[in-house]
Amino acid sequence: MYRNRLARVAAVCAVAAAVLVPLGTLGATPAQAASACSGSGCIGLPIQCYDFAQANPTNVHSLPSDASNSPIIERLNPGTTVWGDCRYYNNVQEGRWYMEIATSNGGLAYIWVQELQYGSAHECFVSNSLDLLPIGSASCPLED
Repeated sequence: MYRNRLARVAAVCAVAAAVLVPLGTLGATPAQAASACSGSGCIGLPIQCYDFAQANPTNVHSLPSDASNSPIIERLNPGTTVWGDCRYYNNVQEGRWYMEIATSNGGLAYIWVQELQYGSAHECFVSNSLDLLPIGSASCPLED
């Protein structure tokens, strides 16, 4: 009986650690956030890259576009960490690149790279390798 309770307590603690440790990295520096990442990505989160909002405000769009058909779904404060799967989109009509990010409800959204710390230099920070790589490289593809 006590073994079953111990097993349940251990399982609850493991789940809490898997959720709380990555959440604590959201405001961290690159080195701090990457320390919670393993070789296959961040623990408990299906992400690989992150960046920091730098515009005031940084607009989050529903599509990789600043056009009226892509409404702003959120406005972020400077310094806010955004996470994504290292995918970038080239909106040829606008002449803008957008980072695809994960939203808090599990969806996807897009931020113009010029409103991001690394993106504005056309770089992406790959968290599991601690590398800044050029957008358009194999690790940070740029799609049309």
